[in-house]
Amino acid sequence: MKKGFTLIELLTVLVILGLIGMIAYPVVLGVLNDSKQSAYDSQVKLVLKASKEWGIDHITELPECGSGSNKRLELNDLISGGYINGTVINGNEVIENPKKKGNSLSGYISITCSSNKYEYKYISNGD
Repeated sequence: MKKGFTLIELLTVLVILGLIGMIAYPVVLGVLNDSKQSAYDSQVKLVLKASKEWGIDHITELPECGSGSNKRLELNDLISGGYINGTVINGNEVIENPKKKGNSLSGYISITCSSNKYEYKYISNGD
């Protein structure tokens, strides 16, 4: 009696492994995309927290309540002021975009005041 597997048995195993791969690939890809989105959302929350700290230190630069005006705060201002640490990409210190490795966040913070309360919003430029 010979030891080993027949060609049919080997092909059956390959087909089963292929089916498992076809089922697992979209699931793994979805998990990776969800984790990138979660990291992006956390990065934006960190930027908003840093911009609120900036606002405390630069209260005179904030828009007056009821004026309808807003303040555009660039991300570079947060980095240069030491409110958030940047990552060096292509020789520039920027805030990294977790959804696109090697790229930076390209938005800004819009600061408005309504009902005697300042609102900080991250405005994305296609992040």
